[in-house]
Amino acid sequence: MVKFRSIILAATVAFATANPGFAAQESDSAAARGDGEVVTEGANQSMGNSSATECIAQAESGGNIGAVNAQGFLGKYQIGEAKLIDTGWAIGASGAASSFDNQNIVWSDKAKDAGINSYEDFLKNEAIQDKIKAEIDQWNQNRFSGAAKSMIGQSIDCSSTGGSSSTPLTFSMLVQGAQFGAGKVNAWAAGGGSCVDGKGSSTNDGNNKCVTYMMCKASNCSSIEKDMSKQTCSVVMPMIKAISCSNYTGQNLALCNAAKPYLMTDGECAAAEAMSKEAPKGPNKEKCENLTFGPGTGSWSFALACSYASEAVADQDGAANSTTPVTPDDPACIAKLQSMGIQFTGNGSPRQNGSNSGVSCVVASSVQSSGTAVPFGVNLEMDCNMLYAMEVFGQKLKAIGVTGYYGMSSTTECRRIRNNKTKAGGSMSWHGYGKAVDFSGVMVGDKKISMGLVNEPGTAAGQFALQIKSIACSTFSGVLTPTWENYKGDFFHNHVDIGGKYCK
Repeated sequence: MVKFRSIILAATVAFATANPGFAAQESDSAAARGDGEVVTEGANQSMGNSSATECIAQAESGGNIGAVNAQGFLGKYQIGEAKLIDTGWAIGASGAASSFDNQNIVWSDKAKDAGINSYEDFLKNEAIQDKIKAEIDQWNQNRFSGAAKSMIGQSIDCSSTGGSSSTPLTFSMLVQGAQFGAGKVNAWAAGGGSCVDGKGSSTNDGNNKCVTYMMCKASNCSSIEKDMSKQTCSVVMPMIKAISCSNYTGQNLALCNAAKPYLMTDGECAAAEAMSKEAPKGPNKEKCENLTFGPGTGSWSFALACSYASEAVADQDGAANSTTPVTPDDPACIAKLQSMGIQFTGNGSPRQNGSNSGVSCVVASSVQSSGTAVPFGVNLEMDCNMLYAMEVFGQKLKAIGVTGYYGMSSTTECRRIRNNKTKAGGSMSWHGYGKAVDFSGVMVGDKKISMGLVNEPGTAAGQFALQIKSIACSTFSGVLTPTWENYKGDFFHNHVDIGGKYCK
């Protein structure tokens, strides 16, 4: 219960910080800096404020430390085996071409001493990825030709990446252009700053992008000063203390009286911020820290919640606003799961799941998982596309404090739909195809919240369940809940399919 209370308090701080009526936003630097320390860091258009290398991370992988592309490049900077060898993190001849085989990278003692024994270890360790990127940048700098260095100060055309057609080249831009290799930068400079068209040419990468593409990405960075000495509790707490339920009437008065006991003391606010600061952050970590520790008072609670949040916005109008495609069978689904760092087994091969009255059920892309963003509580089989949707759903739930599910099931026997409206013998159930998941409720710390509470909107837990419903409706093709008058059971049924979308 203590953990649940801490999460609720952190959510309150996060809300207050994000709500313009409560507070402006304040400035901080990197997460590891001490209170009161003023630092300077680069900024870019996509992240608000970040180092030049983060511009490249956004261009390469969207900042995803677990990204793996089809050519075998790894992490948020898409580092290949050859550069791991060049910088001493892997073993092989200097400058050796990548084998594009992650399983066979021979990690050096230097890597093992840092806890990197496999490419999976590498994909989980952002600090190591940042360290290796810095070493690669230095390795490239030491190999720039005189012609390349002489290009600094000259103008390049960055209009294709949203910049100016006459952008002065800086040393930082030159270094980031070497993301494609120092040799390609030298070849570009030797040609007077001209690109040689063609995939994998002397100046271009395998997608036919010239080294100037990365130079221009880096040009979006500028230098700003950030200060983390100003904390949100000093602004949030006076606002909370000033709330008076006597200002409300009717249902609003009842809501105020019910909710006010959940508000916090100064000590609780400080504790919630301390917990949020130390907690592991999600895939949007840097972006969210930069958003809240920009102009105004920064909140670690906001940064924690935001770091796991999706850009998809759920609403409360009862209509489905699914981000799942109408035809969700993505042939690249397995690669997508891998790039998200989702833990699963199975390779997406089809599995026969029996038949019913002449209708055959096949799980077209079978995988097994216990859940990554939010643990399922049990290992389940489902279609790859369903697992992808569940992980997107899990990231959104994690942002509001959900720590687990209970009463969850997925693939069942090949059968007909069973509910109060459609008796057995009607349409086939999506469970038989691995494209549906049911769950009875969620865990918030050590507290269980039943999905049946969507029918009790006057309670705090009921409001929480309704929020989960709206998030489900923004994620899945079809959602059935106990708010539907013909529904049977106190659980949520979510599925992906090729039919129309609905939220009931």
